[in-house]
Parts: sequence; structure tokens; C-alpha cells
Amino acid sequence: MQPRSFALALALAMGLASVLALSIPSSEEAQFHGYEEVAPPARPVIEAADDTLFEQRYAPHPAAILMPVTFEGDFEVARDYAFLEIFLQYDGILVAGRAFQFRVTDPNGQTVVDFDASGATAMGDSGMWAVHALRNPPLGTYAVEVTISAPVTVALKAKGVTGIAADFALEDALSKGTFEMAKQRGKVVLVDLFATWCGPCKESMPMLASLYGDYARADFEIVSVDVDTEETQDDVRAFMEQNGGTWYAGLDDGAPWRGTVYRSYGNGGGVPTLVLIDPHGVLYFRHSGSDITAAELRALVDEGLARR
Repeated sequence: MQPRSFALALALAMGLASVLALSIPSSEEAQFHGYEEVAPPARPVIEAADDTLFEQRYAPHPAAILMPVTFEGDFEVARDYAFLEIFLQYDGILVAGRAFQFRVTDPNGQTVVDFDASGATAMGDSGMWAVHALRNPPLGTYAVEVTISAPVTVALKAKGVTGIAADFALEDALSKGTFEMAKQRGKVVLVDLFATWCGPCKESMPMLASLYGDYARADFEIVSVDVDTEETQDDVRAFMEQNGGTWYAGLDDGAPWRGTVYRSYGNGGGVPTLVLIDPHGVLYFRHSGSDITAAELRALVDEGLARR
């Protein structure tokens, strides 16, 4: 390389280094100032009732492309709830191998949510929810921490859930008549939100069938609701018959993922979502995902029956 060319290249390199030094905060600065708060979108991030304890939406920080950036926050639980639900949404591309961690610590210093998708091989899936439910949450201050090294927008929400389950009526696809939630007082009801194309929903059917056979109908009932209303009652009937379901099952009303039952019970989660209502009509458990065992679910049903 000629001396003049070398000098020019050196000057350009030094100039680029200066720009980077000015535009990228240090790790200490990024930890506390990494995300800039932005106005929430016109449509709520989560469409549901209950008590919202914490809701923030943060724009991507340019430094997150090159280094992990951390946002920290907290919220207060000042009254008793049946359970606390914590939501995380991202909009953008999650690059494989980059940091993506979500942690919540309770007032006793215990980590109650530790969601870590760092190193994931998936390249995207914008808008996916991570839903975490903490039953009988202790009172006090909860700490929230998100660390990310990808240029995405992050939305966080925490809700305290309690109260009477919403009423609904569902026409059964198996010709059992109409299921009416208002007439189920005195028994535990499991509301199973599903779609016929959902693999984990199909995998959970033997567990639900076993549970359904373990209790008398005076004590326990299941109703499966297909929340993808682009499907039909015939689709629901075929799914139940092929997978051994003999309990109430039918199609939600309205647009897909916007029907009466989904809006009342789904709360932004995916399928499958399982919801338990006690004999007094109080919603006391909700779980999205397939990582719940038959033993855990049976213990929860027994807990509800003990409330009579």
C-alpha cells in the first residue's frame, strides 16, 4: 500500500471509530438507559380486563445490534390476587444466537419468571407472547429486567387476576346440547381453548380424557372451545372424535381469536390455554402452553373442589 493510501485508510478508520464511540453507549450506560419509552400503539397490546399493574413499550436501541442492552423496571402488588400474569411481546426479527432474556423477581428476592430465548435458532415470529402465571402472588414490589441484543420493540405487561368468570353459551359440536357457564355453579369447570390444527392441543387430549373420566359430572366439567373461527363445527366434531374427546366442544363466535370466549378467557395467550373456574364461579387458574402435567392439573381440580 502506498503511504498516501495508508494515511487515508487510517484516517477513515479513526473517523469511524470516533462515530461509533459517540453513538454507542458504554455497557453501564446501556444497562440503565438502553431503551427509550415510546407511546403505546393505537390498539392495546393486550385486550383484557382485570387489574393492570405494569405496562410499558420500549423502542429498539441502536446499540442492541452490537451489544446486550438491559431495561429495568418494577411494579407493586398491593392486594391479594388469585394469580399474577406477566406478558412479553416483541415486534421485529430475533436474530439467531443473540441475547433475549426476561426475568421477574418477587418481593422476597425469588426469581419467579426466567424466560431465556438466547441462542434460539428461530429467526423471527414477531408478536409471539410469553405468558407466565404466578399463583397467589406475595404482596410487595416486583423487579422486571429485560436484556436483549436484537433491534426489536419490546412490550411488557403485568396483571393481577381475580373475579367471577364471564358467562357464555356454546353450541356443542357433538350434539350434547348447549353448554352454559352460568349453570355450572357447584362444580369445577375446565375451559380448554384450542384449534384443530394445533399439535400441542392434540397431544393434550389423552390427559384431558383421563381427567374427565376421573370425576363425576356433578363435580367436574370440561368445555373445549375452538378459537379459530375460520374452522367449522364439523372440524371440531372430527377433532374430538379422532382424539377421544366426549365432553362439550364447539366453535367460538366472531372473528378468529376475537370471539366471546377467547376475549373473556384467552387473555392474549395462544393455544392451548387451560382455564379453571371454581364451584363459586371464580376464575382461579389460567395457563397457556403444553408444559403442564396430568398430576399438576388433577391437583388444581382437587383444589377447586375443596373450595365448595
